[in-house]
Amino acid sequence: MDSRFSFSFYASIITLVSLIIGFFANQQIVASNNQTLLTDLKINLSEVEVRLGNEFASFREDIGFLYTTPPISGLTRAKKSGIDPLDGTTTALWKSRLEKIFMGFMQHNRAYFQLRIIDSEGDELIRVERVDNLITARDDNDMQDKSNRYYFAETSALAEGQLFVSTIDLNRENGELEFPYRPTLRLARAIFGEDNRFFGIIIVNIDVSYLLDELDSLVTSKYDILLTDKDGYFIKHPDEKLQYSRDLEPSLDFSGYYSVVPNADSPIKRYQTASQVYWGLDDELTVSGYSQGSELHPYIMLPDAMYSEELNSVRLQLFAALGGIWAAALLGLFLLSNNNKRLANLLKTAEEAQSAVNVADDAIITVNQRGYINTVNNAFENIFLVHRNECLGKRIADVYADFGCDEFQDHFGGSIKEIQAFEWRFKR
Repeated sequence: MDSRFSFSFYASIITLVSLIIGFFANQQIVASNNQTLLTDLKINLSEVEVRLGNEFASFREDIGFLYTTPPISGLTRAKKSGIDPLDGTTTALWKSRLEKIFMGFMQHNRAYFQLRIIDSEGDELIRVERVDNLITARDDNDMQDKSNRYYFAETSALAEGQLFVSTIDLNRENGELEFPYRPTLRLARAIFGEDNRFFGIIIVNIDVSYLLDELDSLVTSKYDILLTDKDGYFIKHPDEKLQYSRDLEPSLDFSGYYSVVPNADSPIKRYQTASQVYWGLDDELTVSGYSQGSELHPYIMLPDAMYSEELNSVRLQLFAALGGIWAAALLGLFLLSNNNKRLANLLKTAEEAQSAVNVADDAIITVNQRGYINTVNNAFENIFLVHRNECLGKRIADVYADFGCDEFQDHFGGSIKEIQAFEWRFKR
């Protein structure tokens, strides 16, 4: 077989095997990278959910505490006559006591910027608020009518013990958006008198901007974090133009901005916009039993460019190693091919030399280093009248002894040097 053809053939086999290994290795790399990404996404998403869940639980406990303070029940008893029939305390005194409780509570809970009691007609009865870091109880002439606000209407329809939790939206004063924007969460409970008549509501306003900012610190920097309400409006988004879309751009919601492509091989989803692709995970977080603000949807996303960069980095390491093995195999094959070619040339030369020896008129034999006969030519057989099989593999001294050359046998110890020495002495 031609050695060049042999090298090309085996080189093609090695290359084909390397390509097959590379194909399956790439699939394994993608699967392994996706599994690592999935684990990391779950960890980051869990951190966000735990933080949100803990804060909402704390908010629920806070309003539960405020609801049970004595002035709340005192106000319901004093409603009819302005004097509490239980101990004679006036409505004004109960209001003053509750304002002090509200102010003390807000001093130790900086996220709360407004605590109110709204009566059954929707008019504010008590309003304690934080303005420029000062906590103030508003006078009666500063009170506002909130009867047309959704939180009053919905809380008024609740039964005893039920809790209203709003969506997170931007705070409004006198119907206008407050600026700078203040993302606000409201919790409220309906207040009932001892006769089970509706008295009004207690409602707390919480500035959750600190909570939204904290979410960034919980998530690995390479990820984007998004938060939407139950209707898909953006509460938090890395693009500030999309934040608070319920109030600022109602036409923008998650389903209108992103298309979601499920991955059949992994829980990881692909989120596509008009210009970008993201890989990520989302969940539905129930933060309240009340339907209005019951759900938040956190999303953790990795831009496709960063996903591809991480994947290609792993690919580069593997394929560099695979390429090195492939190159080493080809080099070994090349050296082996050259060696085979050299051996073939040597064999050809030996065959040509053997042919020349066989046709020579002189008797010629060859021996190895130990003095054993390797080859015998035709002239040797004819001159000495022996068959080559009688000589091959025998010591040359024994063969010469058979021909009566005892002197050679006496001087030969078994090495080529001794044969050469004997020949030299014989010639001299």
